[in-house]
Amino acid sequence: MIKISALILHYKRVDLTIRCLESIIANTSNDLDYEILVISSSPEQNEELSNKLQEYGDKVRLIKLPQNLGYSGFNIGAQNASGKYVAMFNNDSYIRDDVMSKAVKYLESNLEYKAVGGNIIDDQSGELYKGVYKIPRLIDEIILFSFFNRLFKIIKWSPRSYSNFLYANKNLASDDFDVESVCNAFLIINKEAFLKVGGLMQESYLYYTEHDFAQKFRSNNFKIRFLHDLRLVHAWSTTTSGSFSNSRRQTILLIDRFNYFKKHHGIISSIIVCLFTTILHPRSLIQIPGVLINLSSVLQEHNTMVNILKSYKQNN
Repeated sequence: MIKISALILHYKRVDLTIRCLESIIANTSNDLDYEILVISSSPEQNEELSNKLQEYGDKVRLIKLPQNLGYSGFNIGAQNASGKYVAMFNNDSYIRDDVMSKAVKYLESNLEYKAVGGNIIDDQSGELYKGVYKIPRLIDEIILFSFFNRLFKIIKWSPRSYSNFLYANKNLASDDFDVESVCNAFLIINKEAFLKVGGLMQESYLYYTEHDFAQKFRSNNFKIRFLHDLRLVHAWSTTTSGSFSNSRRQTILLIDRFNYFKKHHGIISSIIVCLFTTILHPRSLIQIPGVLINLSSVLQEHNTMVNILKSYKQNN
């Protein structure tokens, strides 16, 4: 019986996908029954990818998406997975030890937890990335994405509520603790629980999927645990840096932010947070013309993505 399914979301870089896959094979114990599903968001590379994956045998399967569906590709991967658990990996990440066996052992021994996350190490600097948060309130979002965030770093002070939002009192290198939200670049989940809450947010392309997931998880009384000895190396934005201009990325961020806060806080709150994070962030202000130019095309792509996901869900 397959215990865990590793889901690798492929986009653009076949070499990185193979590196991620081989790191999983090299570091995962033979005592763990697992499979690897490569979810291709780049249809133009499916033939090349399929040929590359043949040498790894039946343990590795390829799922071909009709287009890039963002992080929602993980939803389709989970629906096709055979494992009791699913582990989500971006293709520009890789592991150095047996994180899947550690995660499965913890989840099997602590049934009150339905998901675990771990440390994300920057591929270039070697520093730990803080990928755990509380579910953001409007004020947290405004502070984080405005000049206030830089100001607090300069004066080395911030409101206690904001510090708590980032779990500032926790040591990522040594502490294990309960979290509300964890970065979905490194998340290992009970598949049944994942599917019960509807997976990751299909209204989102790149951003806020982890917070929406956390909201749904909490409403179902499911718990998430951060484990410091689970570690993943991530080359941030390696696959998307050449695919999205800064203005296009800001457009996607704005749409995803609007949809997330509209869904969980209402349209008025969504408008407020989008206005404040734009007006109070110099970089966002500079990119407003580019955002307006990209808005129509990004919205059209987004609507197409949502329709594909709805169709796929109905047919499965």
